[in-house]
Amino acid sequence: MNRNQIIITASIFIVLAVLGIIFFLYTNAPVADVAQQPSSQYPSDSTYSGQGTITCQTGESVRLAFQNEVAQHNISNVKLNQTVVVGDYALQVWQSGDTGGEALLKCDNTDRRWSVVTSGGAAWSLGGLTAQGVPEDTAKILTEKSVQFAFQDEIAPYNDDNSKLHETVVAGDYALQVWYGDNIGGEALLKYDNASGRWIVISGGGGAWSLDGLLAQGVPKYVAEILFAGVPH
Repeated sequence: MNRNQIIITASIFIVLAVLGIIFFLYTNAPVADVAQQPSSQYPSDSTYSGQGTITCQTGESVRLAFQNEVAQHNISNVKLNQTVVVGDYALQVWQSGDTGGEALLKCDNTDRRWSVVTSGGAAWSLGGLTAQGVPEDTAKILTEKSVQFAFQDEIAPYNDDNSKLHETVVAGDYALQVWYGDNIGGEALLKYDNASGRWIVISGGGGAWSLDGLLAQGVPKYVAEILFAGVPH
């Protein structure tokens, strides 16, 4: 071979040798153990607690669970309103035309997903929730919310005074809802009507209730005493 051929051949061998070394180094380099890295992807209907636990205690996941339930029963034109989550239980207020109610959902401790206990066509009372196995403390908070929803619906058409809700006291089938507007306020008296499954506003009130006033409305004495004691006077 002449000199040029020798140079070309030598260059080819050098290039191949360099490529071989690079390939060897690449294939034998240490690889990070990605299997031990925590995933940043969690189900869209869950929240991450920061301790490796998937929980279902978010309002959005409640709504998704109820929407899935509605879809399975081919119910259309369902509007979702308020959502309340207390511990492993939740209320989802819904409306469809002239009907509506408060669905009760429970978070399954096994797979941490919401399931619908009953969709209902009514509001919840304290006794109704505890009958479904809801712990009394949780049922009390959920019932207070149910009372608030009922009172908000009652005053919504004529709430010109920008009324806001404050303390809510529930005792048996009765409740007092304290409210204040820009100019006036008071304590509304509500009663749970078992026939319709609704909280009914007996009196919106423009002041505070006395014990005698509650008794005059037919509230049982022991219930009236609880209601009266539960509201700051």
